[in-house]
Amino acid sequence: MSKTAEKIEWNEIWEYVAQELELAVKQKLLAHQLAKNIPVSGDLVENAFKEMFRRFLPKRFKVTSGHIVAAQPSGPPVVSPQVDLIIVDTMVPHSLVPFSSSSKFDFVPIEAVVGFFEVKGSVGMGKGEKSLYKACVQLQNIYKSVVPAVPTSDGYFPGGIQFKGGKNITFSGGAYANPMAGILALSASGGFKQEKRVGTLIKDLNSLSNQSPIDLIMISEGLIFAPLRKGEFFVDPARETKGASAGETKFGICGISFGNRPSRGRVIGMALGIILKYLQSVVGRSYDPVKYLLR
Repeated sequence: MSKTAEKIEWNEIWEYVAQELELAVKQKLLAHQLAKNIPVSGDLVENAFKEMFRRFLPKRFKVTSGHIVAAQPSGPPVVSPQVDLIIVDTMVPHSLVPFSSSSKFDFVPIEAVVGFFEVKGSVGMGKGEKSLYKACVQLQNIYKSVVPAVPTSDGYFPGGIQFKGGKNITFSGGAYANPMAGILALSASGGFKQEKRVGTLIKDLNSLSNQSPIDLIMISEGLIFAPLRKGEFFVDPARETKGASAGETKFGICGISFGNRPSRGRVIGMALGIILKYLQSVVGRSYDPVKYLLR
């Protein structure tokens, strides 16, 4: 007599993904608290997120870490502070320094970057060194150091191709070339269950996001902060929030009621959905290697 196959619910799949991240939390605690190895504990968290992204994202994208480099009109390129997680479009040239494949970091031209994230084991409230606010400031320092101050409104096709100039060209649309920026954290402490304190934090995040974009903050234990328009997630590769419609979009909290937080699996699934939706609308673009390699 054959056994009836057990039915698998869709949400259960994401719970298994969450369990893998939870394992990284436990390994981090062991490395940090017992072995007193802070660098290793940080690497464990970064590697857990990078491995999840590598499995989830289309093969066109490379997941790495290191520094983002931006060419200048004159003089040497600008190099960003170290970035925990960088998503690169491999359909354009995407590595500037030929280190060995075992190297833990890369130097990536900004034209090839479609997303970058700061990764944290835990974030707190307030504006202290390990707070979510401080992590957002660090993210914006990276953004301002290498991303053009004026977002590109040009349309591109895969491979960084642009069609323009010829009167017989009829192509229109295309993808944008403005990279996504965000924070990924495993856990939170110090007031994230207090609605009033979170409300104050949201005001601070709105102020920051008016200076440069923050597209997603995910705390996998039950919180997502993201731009909202009419109460819905607003994915903004065109950078419309810096234009005339900016007043329609506010940074806010998603997928949560303070008495009933969504599961880790649900939060991770929502965050990856936002990331994938953004990446469907962005591509890397071509650039002049002379501005990078011969200065």
